[in-house]
Amino acid sequence: MRAALAAGADLVEADVRYYRGALELRHMKAFGPILWDHPWEFAWRRSVSVPTVDSVLPLLDSRGPVMLDLKGMRSALPNKLARIIGVAVLGVPIAVCTRRWWMLDAFADTPAVRLVISAGSARELRRLLELVRQPPHTWPGGRRAYGVSVRRPLLSPATVAELHRNVEAVMAWTVDTPVELDDARRLGVSGAIGKSMDVLRELTSPARPE
Repeated sequence: MRAALAAGADLVEADVRYYRGALELRHMKAFGPILWDHPWEFAWRRSVSVPTVDSVLPLLDSRGPVMLDLKGMRSALPNKLARIIGVAVLGVPIAVCTRRWWMLDAFADTPAVRLVISAGSARELRRLLELVRQPPHTWPGGRRAYGVSVRRPLLSPATVAELHRNVEAVMAWTVDTPVELDDARRLGVSGAIGKSMDVLRELTSPARPE
């Protein structure tokens, strides 16, 4: 996260998962004592140190905006995160993103948190397009979201334009190669989500002469 901010990222994202009462920051899923990721990445939980939200938030002061992407289906996850954010003294903007839109209701009384609605399937995108045409008070969290985060192959320039008319930020995932970056630019999104430092440097480096 620090390296991404130092390279010029406007926002850093971290996945949040609920595990035995703790909110862990990890992309990998858990299966008992094993952490795993697609397709064949495995690790024993006891062999790695998994940071938690409450241990990391105090370290983020003045480092840059953060987006927490809520994973899983546990209702305790958004409720506990809302309590943590509510008592924390934060020096950076916090956005909360999820494909489980009902989780955003937990932040209805936390206006400082930016809400980001995510869509990862054609069905979810259709629901999202229906939602953005509705009054803000009907949205998850009871207010218009700051942004949306959509799987890149689902998007078209026309869809992106409609989303831009209703939210400030339209982000596409995943963008990890130059070809994917070119596609994101073609679509007209305002943000590209990925984990490639090379693509980030391409985005943030000064423009080169033709």
